[in-house]
Amino acid sequence: MLIIGKKNTNDLSLLVRRGGICYNKINMNILHTTSKYPIGIDISDSAIKLAQLKRSGHNITIQAISRIGLPEEIIKFGVIKKQAELVGFLKKAIKETIAGKITSQEAIICLPETKTFTKLIEIKNSNPNINDVILDEIEKNIPYQIKEVNHDWQTMRKDKNSSEILISATPKKIADSYYNVTQEAGLTPVALEPEPLAITRALLPLNQRIKNTVVIIDIGTKYANFIAHANGSVLFTSSIPTSGDNITKAISEKLKISGEQAESAKIVCGLNQEEIKEVIEKELAQKIKKIFTYLTANYPKYSQVSNIYLCGGGAYIKGFSEALSGQLKINTEKGNIFTNISLNQKKENQFFSKEFVTSKKLTPENKVTRNFSLIFATAIGLAIRGAHYEI
Repeated sequence: MLIIGKKNTNDLSLLVRRGGICYNKINMNILHTTSKYPIGIDISDSAIKLAQLKRSGHNITIQAISRIGLPEEIIKFGVIKKQAELVGFLKKAIKETIAGKITSQEAIICLPETKTFTKLIEIKNSNPNINDVILDEIEKNIPYQIKEVNHDWQTMRKDKNSSEILISATPKKIADSYYNVTQEAGLTPVALEPEPLAITRALLPLNQRIKNTVVIIDIGTKYANFIAHANGSVLFTSSIPTSGDNITKAISEKLKISGEQAESAKIVCGLNQEEIKEVIEKELAQKIKKIFTYLTANYPKYSQVSNIYLCGGGAYIKGFSEALSGQLKINTEKGNIFTNISLNQKKENQFFSKEFVTSKKLTPENKVTRNFSLIFATAIGLAIRGAHYEI
């Protein structure tokens, strides 16, 4: 059974940690750390993103943020291929921040969604073998032998007849690799956490339980992650084989422009042109509809989705949320990483503004400045765990 810190009405802190399921070879008091504000570390195939928070009066605000891109060969679909090189990039990200200064040597690390299994299951209270049910569910859903997997679970709700239990699992070698990289960069890992839990903590309010079913779609460079959430818990997650790179490629091919121009064009011009709009809407919307079918079949009482929130770099494609909303007939909007933290507008612009420029042949208004804070959703969510309550 997992150990968690200070309880919260929307506490999604399912721990995969040292001293517990991942690192039971090392004894560690996970409830107390020498630093109040560990660094949230989000390592993806394409970039490292760091966030450290601090308290300012009654508010939580940003101490430091950092981002550094990664060459393609360093990580492939969540698997670290070149550990020594990754350690070097992580050290660089710690030193060369976008804003502020990293002041902690402790870290909470994200485990990639593509290499974790997270699901809410319902078990009858009359069943005496809860652990056997959990292990059976993991074995059915993850392509590894159970001895090769770290797993944990948390009871989210319980009534007189049944219990809803959130389970999570990841291959031991994946957890070990991310732990080792962090340690070799000179940091002390205090927890590892599945990516969807960090994202929901960043975007959904901690001071109230969201009872309606909401969906978060994290559109990254290499793939998109689908997170279903209801009544204070993640229901399940899924990786969608559509990404920012896919969208850039489609725009590049349709408009016959370079990949670099297309990368800016999707932010500046967006989906206004019908040929691009059709390609992107149908490609992503049809895949999401299949996941909604799974939601209805497996979680009928949570099948009515009230809102979709977007995060990741793909959330900034001009017209994307409107296009997706039209296809799915569900209100779709960009998420907000400042749901549970505070930052004044001047600093927000200073930390997160970026200018995008594309060809004047595509649009007379070929320059635009955008806030890109949503690419830090995972890192912020990890950091909130250290700043908002005990690890």
